Amino acid sequence: MTESKKFKMSIRERVRATGESYCAARRVLLRRHEKALGQRAEVIAVAGMKGGIGRSTLAILIACEMHLRGERVLLVGLQPAVIPFGEPMKYPNTIQHWTTRTENSGFVGPASITIRDRMLASPEFAELTSGYSLVIVDCPRILEVQYAAMLWADTVLIPCSTASESARAVDDARALIALGLRKNPNLVSKVVIANEQPRTSPRRIAALREAASECGVDVFGVVLRDRVAFGNCLAGC
Repeated sequence: MTESKKFKMSIRERVRATGESYCAARRVLLRRHEKALGQRAEVIAVAGMKGGIGRSTLAILIACEMHLRGERVLLVGLQPAVIPFGEPMKYPNTIQHWTTRTENSGFVGPASITIRDRMLASPEFAELTSGYSLVIVDCPRILEVQYAAMLWADTVLIPCSTASESARAVDDARALIALGLRKNPNLVSKVVIANEQPRTSPRRIAALREAASECGVDVFGVVLRDRVAFGNCLAGC
């Protein structure tokens, strides 16, 4: 993760003036920067290592719902540095694709941006989120990026599919949550059941809830339904 040249220069100037270590000077300047920006927005990271599980769908739906309730919402799509900026994403229901579609359709939804993942560890992220009450971060399927997002987040939501083996899905979610709690002990974590098709049997949903309970993972009461229909609708807009 990189920081702006201006901020690095400020750190070095403080080190020369005070004799502090680079890390100590950086912590002081970051605290001052956040205080100057006022109250920090609540940050919800939508994570998970399984592809096509509905991370972007869940992030978009939460952002739109809270926007309609009157919250000042910013929807953030993280783009890994290994992908050239501006390149189209693989899946149609990404934040970048959704933003383009909504602009063309005239729908006035929450504010949305796509940023490089490295910006999570820089003061620029605090500036971008300034003025918003809620920030929803859609994480790509890259462990390092999800870890960085959980360090900043207040809450992490992890969709878990009923289509895959329940115990394996919950175990993966538990491992990801444990990783975030190492550096962010105040992180609130929830698993969201992704019922990918309307015909998914209640027995499979019950099995996923039972597996989560045995692993000590909290399951959100809401079930993400018709994700495939949502993606197909967006792709056809």
